Amino acid sequence: MTQNKAIEPFMQIGYLVSNLDEAVHAWFEESGVGPWQIYRNLDMAGNHRGQDIDIVINAAFAYSEALRSS
Repeated sequence: MTQNKAIEPFMQIGYLVSNLDEAVHAWFEESGVGPWQIYRNLDMAGNHRGQDIDIVINAAFAYSEALRSS
């Protein structure tokens, strides 16, 4: 089987969750992913369907050995 060069190994995964604290806790408890850096009330500017928007988000980032590049 030939590897498709257009599909490189991924280094990041993102999830949209309804409860950040529960998601971080579940990832740590069930998969051992962590430690986490949690950022709250990040003010972000963007564009949605041609309209400029400002949103406030909460985000959490963690490193997992499974995604480490070789």
